[in-house]
Amino acid sequence: MKKIILIISLISIVSCGSQYVGKEVETIPSYPAKFPIKFKIDDNFTDTQREAIYRAMKSWEMAVGKELFVFDGTDHSTPSSYKSILNDNVNGLYLYEEWSDTGREEKALGTTFWTRRNEDILFNAKNYIFVDGLKDKSTDDRWVVDLESVALHELGHFLGLGHSKDKSSIMYPMLNIGENQAKRKLSTEDVELIKENVKTQEQNGGILTHAQ
Repeated sequence: MKKIILIISLISIVSCGSQYVGKEVETIPSYPAKFPIKFKIDDNFTDTQREAIYRAMKSWEMAVGKELFVFDGTDHSTPSSYKSILNDNVNGLYLYEEWSDTGREEKALGTTFWTRRNEDILFNAKNYIFVDGLKDKSTDDRWVVDLESVALHELGHFLGLGHSKDKSSIMYPMLNIGENQAKRKLSTEDVELIKENVKTQEQNGGILTHAQ
């Protein structure tokens, strides 16, 4: 009888390492944002990748029933270091290959930084290929990761949400990656929390509070 070895292209991995960047944090950090929030996209994203990001944004907008994001152009300046985009007054999304200098775990899929001036989402392009996880295959030794799934999670941080212990939540800090893997739906908890956070932001006169 022959032994059959089954290799499953699936791994559960830390999805992000988001945090506030500042000299000191005595209270929960906040960002002075007004909806819709203007954002720019790194010109290294393909049209297909951009569409995945737009779908992720639309999911959060449908949850609250209002426009949360507005495209403010393409960022043509590839950052030499993540520190160069901090406090630049530009909310940006970047495919970032110099992942080691972020101080995040190498296995992290993405991260969100926010300061008193702006917010930025970085996707770990050094170690992963961000594509359509349900359709695309790996073309090198990097893992395939569903971009829309990671964008949904990081945009949750962008909007002020923290991590969840609920495995059905898009804000759960672990994500299955690999071919034929994706998590693109918001949980009931996600919807309730984003509605509450947006309402609080509006009551605070444009101050977006981030959970830690």
